Amino acid sequence: MNKIEHPFSLYKLPMVGVGTILVLQLITILGLVFYKDFNVLDFFPFDDGFSFLTFLLGAILSATALMGFIMMVFHHFKINVVTRINIIFTIGLMVLFYLIVWGFLGLFIVLVNNSIYFLTYESIMTLFQWLSLLLLLLFLVPLLTFILLISMFRRAFDRYEGGLCKVYSSRYWRFANMLAIFTSYSFIEIIFHLVWTSLVNFSISDTFYEMSWSVILLKMIPSFYMIAYIPMSLYFLILGVKNHPSLTQLHLSSVLIATPILFLASGILSAMGTGIYLWSASGAMMLELFSFTLIIIALFFLIIGFFVTNGIINACFKKHFR
Repeated sequence: MNKIEHPFSLYKLPMVGVGTILVLQLITILGLVFYKDFNVLDFFPFDDGFSFLTFLLGAILSATALMGFIMMVFHHFKINVVTRINIIFTIGLMVLFYLIVWGFLGLFIVLVNNSIYFLTYESIMTLFQWLSLLLLLLFLVPLLTFILLISMFRRAFDRYEGGLCKVYSSRYWRFANMLAIFTSYSFIEIIFHLVWTSLVNFSISDTFYEMSWSVILLKMIPSFYMIAYIPMSLYFLILGVKNHPSLTQLHLSSVLIATPILFLASGILSAMGTGIYLWSASGAMMLELFSFTLIIIALFFLIIGFFVTNGIINACFKKHFR
């Protein structure tokens, strides 16, 4: 391996990877518009400004989570220097990643279309019962392939072989750790929703339907985490730009400990806030007081959520603080 003289960076190669995905998506859309009877608006059906902002926020969060995932994997394998070999492999890896996703997506579309036109009603229902598990494979297979390829070809990379890089500020490393937590939190969020949907669609759902609290289990629990996702993302951003307490490394072990605890806590707080809101809405509260009460409830749980998140992260990273 050649001697590495390029500067260490956690973010440059992941940004190359995210940029590659964005370019591939643009090429795909332009290709479909050019070769098929599609309109650009078919891919971006925005009814109003809020729909556009929702799409934009989703794209930003998805790109951020992808960058965090690449950062975590590359750092684990010490691929933290921007060289020609590393750039070429990163671009090739993301192209393969993109093709795998589209391959699975195309398979699902074929299955669904065939079931609609050629199969019986019972077969269609069976297919859709399995669809959430298929979507889970659509999510996991590219990620596992991603990690497998890097582990197989790691000797071909220009890797950072020096000691711990301490030339960066505390904010640099805090942001890296918070980005890793955000990525892991997003991963758990997706897995939770897919697994929950799968369980609901199979025989376990019959047991749920026999219980008086089945509606809460089946419909409300996933909603709690959807409600908590945006505030949690904002908390990670705020904690990531702080200077103190200081960190000097990316601590993946602490990230993996903090993430499930934060996920559980966010669901509980969101459930409590939603429960109080529903209780207030179903009460005899005057209409002119309801909006004010809703704002107070939201602010209370947003503030509590921030301090709970900060406390959990401080506890999990306490031994690494400088």
